[in-house]
Amino acid sequence: FGIDRNLSKKMVVIFKMVYLANYIHSKVRDDEEDQEYNQELQYTILTGDYLFGHIMQLLIEANGGKVVDSFAHMMTEINEGFIIKHKIDPISIEVVEKTIASYYGTAFLTAARFAGIQKETELFIIRDLGINLGIVMYLIYSDAPYGKINPYIIRVNKLFSLINLHNKIANSSLEKAVKEINEFSGNLKAAVI
Repeated sequence: FGIDRNLSKKMVVIFKMVYLANYIHSKVRDDEEDQEYNQELQYTILTGDYLFGHIMQLLIEANGGKVVDSFAHMMTEINEGFIIKHKIDPISIEVVEKTIASYYGTAFLTAARFAGIQKETELFIIRDLGINLGIVMYLIYSDAPYGKINPYIIRVNKLFSLINLHNKIANSSLEKAVKEINEFSGNLKAAVI
């Protein structure tokens, strides 16, 4: 969305740190799973907590105060996804949407907000595009069958078209990524046939 390159780099670092902190916390199991509470477990929990605190500090330093709410929502959503994964349905697409794809949705949303986009409908579409793109990336990486990936690719194209109605993001990295996914899906389709 044309935001400053330095800000983009800072946000990449922040997202990587959020991912790492969530990864660390996901390794901590419930008391019901007979995980022994010891110094190593305590260290793991404290490391994850430290990273979350440092993330918030970096956000504020990057003038990201206006997107802290998006990060808080993402962290809540990721935790909800882990609850669904471990307690309800571990293979649900909802788990992918709330965990992995949530990073993409929040990345798109924060970039749009930094770019000055304020219209709620546009922000919703942009976040939805990120989520669907995240699902596509996960499914491709997981070697899912074409029939499972294709509905999300179609959704990505529709959402991208809605965002790019006035060619605001023509020739952008996002447009190139959508084109690559379409080319990849064409190759997948040919392989299936």
